[in-house]
Amino acid sequence: MSYKVDDPSADAADNVLDECELVRHAQAGDHLAFEKLYERYNDRISRYLIRMVGDDGVGCELSQETFLKAWEALLTLRDPARFASWLYRIATNRAYNYQNHARLIRTIPWEEYSARAEHLSREVPAVKKRSNSKVPETSAPWDG
Repeated sequence: MSYKVDDPSADAADNVLDECELVRHAQAGDHLAFEKLYERYNDRISRYLIRMVGDDGVGCELSQETFLKAWEALLTLRDPARFASWLYRIATNRAYNYQNHARLIRTIPWEEYSARAEHLSREVPAVKKRSNSKVPETSAPWDG
């Protein structure tokens, strides 16, 4: 009688070899191989990015951008065994870029925006009226 003994290290080695093959096939242009890599890592990358940026929607969007960037740059990956760390580096860079841009964008509450817009709409006719009164009469264009 024989029993199958599960060796976790053997499974891990098989996964690495399987992953390397998937990466090589994806680098050769195999969309299905990349889709398998996407299915394997999408949840992990999404959770990682959501934790980094603190927003579910933005994290999922950044995850999509990460995989798009990975697909576009796949040929630059020299060692297929380093795919996971390479993918996480792309995700980290996407999150940092998002955070840097988010700091530059100032958001204001809708109420404040509405109040400013209303204030400006009252000022604009007054400005036009004042500016029209200061415009000198136009003369004929220069005939040269």
